[in-house]
Amino acid sequence: MNFAVNIAETNAETMGVRKCQTFCANFKNNYDNEDLSNLDIKIAQTDAEKMEIYKLRYRVYVQEMQVPLAADHVQKIIKDKCDENAILFHVQTVDRAIATVRVNLKKHGELDLEDLYGLEKFKPFYPDCISTTSRFVIEEPYRDLSFSKKIAKAMYRFGLANGIAFNFITVCEDTYSFYKRLGYRSYMENFEDPEWGKSFPLVLALHDYRYLAKIKSPFLKDATMNFAKQRALDKFFEASEIILY
Repeated sequence: MNFAVNIAETNAETMGVRKCQTFCANFKNNYDNEDLSNLDIKIAQTDAEKMEIYKLRYRVYVQEMQVPLAADHVQKIIKDKCDENAILFHVQTVDRAIATVRVNLKKHGELDLEDLYGLEKFKPFYPDCISTTSRFVIEEPYRDLSFSKKIAKAMYRFGLANGIAFNFITVCEDTYSFYKRLGYRSYMENFEDPEWGKSFPLVLALHDYRYLAKIKSPFLKDATMNFAKQRALDKFFEASEIILY
């Protein structure tokens, strides 16, 4: 399915340097022979497409980054329980996947790190309007800031189309500023992950148009000022102990 065209029909970690959970460290322009703007971001529908995603994770996490994650070293794939109810996005060339990201919706089942994120504090938006993003991987020759933003904006449009109010992600120090520029904010203390090191939980308020406009977020072109949703957010934060920063 072409994500850009058919997103409304769907109801439905990433890479970088060692000990980094997200994709955008060390951007390069290494795609002289290929125009990435012509590559579609799609939702994996078949087992074969999903297998290519799992193989891409293995190539980046294990073979390139040498992160000791749980993996199937016979099939050379990385797959975990969160994939069962996930929406798996991918960008595919002729012979393989070159980029992928995973989105999980709380209304579809249990989320990874749910207790750590403190998601229940986000009621009444919890559970139906909550999602997480993880396993954002781009293969080394294709790592570029504009390509990464293109994929991130696709995730934002997906969230809007599926009624998501808050999206959660965990990033590392090297990618923290990238996500802040997108519109993600901190709301809790960072923590030490046994596999990835120092980690930063972030949240994106998808309907906070005022904030997205203030920071000139790349998401702003797809955002719309919905006064009812903005007011609902304002009332939530007025009554909540949660502070975004």
